[in-house]
Parts: sequence; structure tokens; C-alpha cells
Amino acid sequence: MFITVCLVSLSLAGFRAFLSKFNKSPKTTIVSGSLGVKTRGRSMVKIIRRNTTVPIKRSNFFSLFQDNPTSIQIHVLQGEREFATDNKSLGYF
Repeated sequence: MFITVCLVSLSLAGFRAFLSKFNKSPKTTIVSGSLGVKTRGRSMVKIIRRNTTVPIKRSNFFSLFQDNPTSIQIHVLQGEREFATDNKSLGYF
């Protein structure tokens, strides 16, 4: 879980660096919507809150409801709503 959230924030920082080659944008980028992951059920846990500057490092620990899984799927979302289906899907990892 920690790796995915870091990848999302690093991707935003990389995108900012890419844009800075073409124009003189500010050194910081602000996340327009909260970034989070879908948990069991329909809810979303916000890890990076809205209006936070990137790059940023946040961590959160989650427990699994099954012992020794062979794989897990992490659904990364952007939005402010409580339910995952009401937010924008950024991808599955």
C-alpha cells in the first residue's frame, strides 16, 4: 500500500517537472482533489488531502481480511466523497 501511494505522489511530481521544461510554472504543485484507496466495502480512505503540495510522503497501514494472500489489488481514487464509486478512478495496482 505504501508503495502505491508513493508512486502516485511521485508521478505527480514527475508530471510537474515535465511541465516545467515548457513553461515557468511554480516549483510546487497542489493536489486538486484528495487521493486515497478503496477499502473493503464501498468506502475510500483519504491518504493525501486536497490542497496539499507535492511532492509529499504519506503512509498508512492497512490490514488484510485474508491470511497469506497470493496477490492484492489496490484501487487508487481521487475525490472528496466517502464512497469509492462516487470518486474518480486513477487506476488499479
